[in-house]
Amino acid sequence: MKCPYCGSDQTVKNGKYHDKKTGEIKQEIHCKACGRYPRISIVPQDKPATPSKNQSTKKFIQPSAGISEIEFREKHDNRYILTKKAAALLRGQLVPEPQFIEMCHVRQNAGYKGIVVHPDFEKYRGRAGGTWYWSHPETIKKLKNEGLMT
Repeated sequence: MKCPYCGSDQTVKNGKYHDKKTGEIKQEIHCKACGRYPRISIVPQDKPATPSKNQSTKKFIQPSAGISEIEFREKHDNRYILTKKAAALLRGQLVPEPQFIEMCHVRQNAGYKGIVVHPDFEKYRGRAGGTWYWSHPETIKKLKNEGLMT
């Protein structure tokens, strides 16, 4: 497959997903040349390529340069990064806060600490022995109920 961004043939399949908006099955690929993860529509062999009723017949031009809003947020929005990583924490595994911040690759600029201590993340954080730990909300709640964390 060719990358729609750079036109390179150096691509690797990276899984399929179902697009909820259009109802299409799309193939995600990884382009080794430009490093992007474009999603390409796949038309099943047994079905002709016809637009559905709720699908627009307008053609959109694929941008040759630039990144999507999600890619931008994944790179620059500390709140988005922390929310995504905190939701992926495993039950029973406690991560000290400095390691968690490093694991998230959060840019430690002015105001990042205000995001870390925001009340939205209170369910993921607990303090024991002067150290803040991050974990799955059930684990933090259990340890707080047992009096091991504050």
